[in-house]
Amino acid sequence: MRAMYTWGINGDVFIAGYLLLLGLVGFWRSVRRRQLIREPSDAGLPPVGLRDVDHCELAMLRDGIDAMRDRLQRLGVAPTSENITRFRREGLAFVPLLVLAVARIVADVVRHNPFGFIVALAVATVIAAFVTGQLNRTKRGDALLALAEQAGVTGSDAGMAMAAGGFAAMRLADPALAIAMDWPASTEH
Repeated sequence: MRAMYTWGINGDVFIAGYLLLLGLVGFWRSVRRRQLIREPSDAGLPPVGLRDVDHCELAMLRDGIDAMRDRLQRLGVAPTSENITRFRREGLAFVPLLVLAVARIVADVVRHNPFGFIVALAVATVIAAFVTGQLNRTKRGDALLALAEQAGVTGSDAGMAMAAGGFAAMRLADPALAIAMDWPASTEH
């Protein structure tokens, strides 16, 4: 007697096809990330060195804090808002895969077929979406961070101050920068 397959597709064939699609979408996402990291082109932009940014901006570049993103975008070390939006929209390519996995799980449950490996694939899809979903800096930003590491400048203290206490803590961490950036003395109005 012939076994009844969900949707007429053998489980092994479905899993192999799903893995192929997941691999293709994940590869495409990582290629797109590399392409967007390289934008804007270095043409017309001056070289960026440690003199061009301070420890607070390095923290933003490393951690993706939005307070100084505009300046870093002008330097070409942070991706533009348009690139970030486009990249996030392209991340929706994982949604059809996840829908397919969930539909297969439901169909297998109804037919009393094993579905554990498909659940693992659905989890892998979510993980792949998150792993390939970060776009915090450009290639120039990566180069600047590498230069900062070589010089022993981390920017982490300022980033932690900003994350923990907002502008007020940042103002304490670097008063000169706070004045230059016209940051508020406190967040209260």
